[in-house]
Amino acid sequence: PARELAEIYRGAGAVLLPMEERGGGERSLLEARACGAQVEVAADNSKLQHLLSIPIPSEKEYAEKLRHGIVATLQGMGMWKGGPRSAGIEDLTVDEFTARQLNLQHEN
Repeated sequence: PARELAEIYRGAGAVLLPMEERGGGERSLLEARACGAQVEVAADNSKLQHLLSIPIPSEKEYAEKLRHGIVATLQGMGMWKGGPRSAGIEDLTVDEFTARQLNLQHEN
């Protein structure tokens, strides 16, 4: 659960993320930083190194970036059936948003 993970991050002396360049870790790094943990990443991982120096996005900003990525991916696959702000989309969770898009695809 999120609360338990936050407590672990807050109680840690440091958080080490030894991921490879393509191995993920972005969310873990941002979560740990948001909880005030000192984060260490592999020196050869420029992607995660970069995230050590940027401002920590708010939950809403992070969700919007994820939503933008989902829309761009669906558009690239020819699966997007509406504009990025169609009918109440700003109120949807990422799961609801994805389900709506998949339902639209199956209807057509």
